[in-house]
Amino acid sequence: SIMVAACTGNVTTTADCSTPVQISGIDLNTQFSNIALLPTGSFTITYVQHNLIFDPAHIPFLYEITDIKHVNCIPRGAPARPICRAPSLVISETQPVFSHITNATYRVATYPTHDIRIDSKGRSEEVLTWSRCKQNPFLPVGDGLFDEMLICPDADVVYTTSILGPDGTVKGWTPILPVNTNYGDQIQPWLVVNRQTGNTHILYYSSENDAFHHRLQLMMSTLPSGSTTISAPAVVLSSSDEPDSDPILGPSFIGDYLGIASRGDRTYTHSTMHKLGRYGGRRTLGQ
Repeated sequence: SIMVAACTGNVTTTADCSTPVQISGIDLNTQFSNIALLPTGSFTITYVQHNLIFDPAHIPFLYEITDIKHVNCIPRGAPARPICRAPSLVISETQPVFSHITNATYRVATYPTHDIRIDSKGRSEEVLTWSRCKQNPFLPVGDGLFDEMLICPDADVVYTTSILGPDGTVKGWTPILPVNTNYGDQIQPWLVVNRQTGNTHILYYSSENDAFHHRLQLMMSTLPSGSTTISAPAVVLSSSDEPDSDPILGPSFIGDYLGIASRGDRTYTHSTMHKLGRYGGRRTLGQ
């Protein structure tokens, strides 16, 4: 389940926080919660509900649909519990990045993140981004009784937007729009709205500049203030990263998400890189 608690700004003990509020309704297989604030003080939360479906009449008979859910909450003055509405559906993603991509073995998933900007009419507008597979990753094999489950041959970063009411109520999501759908994989997007410029910055990994679509570069696309036209991808780190080179974790793990913050004329990012360093007194590659 997904839970939320409200705490005072100077929290020091559990007494400064409300008891948790369960916000995911009847969803039981939930993951990847993300939160954003409206100017009114209300807030919204997104998360995913994994639906692993067994259907003998379907080819393939076992597949995943990832529901991206949205919840809006109204604060009542911490440590009072906020009032949260029932979750609503953003999209039933039938092409999720569910576990792995073809050109790597580290885990990666459809993980939606969001933030709230002010549109050209002064309304709060939520921007939500995630990774999706360019095609259905659940492909029939042989007679169709089995499938290439979990493997995505080409991952893209996409987004959608919705105007919000003062309490965070969704007014309607746009169709899926591309952030970066170039060759190779674009994964682990994270976004932030710069409150001073109004620009929305979307950070992600991309393997588009690697001949084997394996090594990753950190890239960023920007949705300018008041615009619905995403910028061309900009390379944040010119050097590519070899995700298989960790001496302990090997190719199995590169982290689950990125980080980005933006204010005024500055944008700060963090990511996983494999560089020479000292681990246990030895100089070696590592994360």
